[in-house]
Amino acid sequence: MNLTHFKTAMLLGCFTISAPAIVEARIYLSVTQVQDIFFPKEVFNKNPILVDDDLQKKLRVISGVRHPFKGDRIWKTGNGSWIIVDEVLGKHEMITYAVAINSKGEILGIEIMEYVESYGYEIKNKEWRKQFIGKTANHPIKLNQDIQNIKILKIVKPDNLNYDIYLSLVVEGEEYWGKVAGINSLNPTFTSEIFKDYDLHQPKEWVIKIKGLVIKTIKTWLKPDPGMYKLLNNEVICYSVDTGKQLKMDAGIEVELVRSHSDKIIIKYDSDYYNLVGDNFIYFNWWFEKIEE
Repeated sequence: MNLTHFKTAMLLGCFTISAPAIVEARIYLSVTQVQDIFFPKEVFNKNPILVDDDLQKKLRVISGVRHPFKGDRIWKTGNGSWIIVDEVLGKHEMITYAVAINSKGEILGIEIMEYVESYGYEIKNKEWRKQFIGKTANHPIKLNQDIQNIKILKIVKPDNLNYDIYLSLVVEGEEYWGKVAGINSLNPTFTSEIFKDYDLHQPKEWVIKIKGLVIKTIKTWLKPDPGMYKLLNNEVICYSVDTGKQLKMDAGIEVELVRSHSDKIIIKYDSDYYNLVGDNFIYFNWWFEKIEE
């Protein structure tokens, strides 16, 4: 089984959680029932694979889904098609789903097997799920329209406490400008000219979802992964977690990022640990470059 099939299955995790928030009850389907739905006359062979750390990392980067793919619920048919069962985190709870993929890596259909969320009734609707048929790992995520790209343009500090993120996003091939105000506050807001484009179908649920997705994407960007980083900017000053000792970093210095929090980053240099807060936290991805292993 090649990586394309895993990409397709993992991307379904992104699709699944994009349903609007409406109360719904529990839903169940067994593996046997799913197999009968997609391939009623086929013989199935269970085909589990070992997902090592390297593959898990690739899948996480490709899909944006942090929940690990287990790899133990995979079945192959005689004609080269596949059924993959996986889980994805919804608003609060895990959702179990099955995706049928043909030998070309195209989605034949999806079924929800277990659903305990109180949000997103539409994922059980057959018409809603039909929009994914024929999709492959090369197709972008859809929230009624494709969000193809989000680019951070600049970060502005309008006062001593807040930071605003100016960005562009591409939807349906068109580029729009937007701003996330107060990204470090409890309630950041996203405004954009996209919401004034009346050629786009924009139901209330889609507007809520796209605002949440953009803010979540920026917050994720502000929390870089652990690893070694090199400073590109000139002179960054931080202080030791334990002693308060000052560290003055110049361009070219290499540090280890130990942990990212919602409001600070902890780095290690020469056996000491330091906090990066305020400007150092917000601008980290612009000032530092990750050293690839």
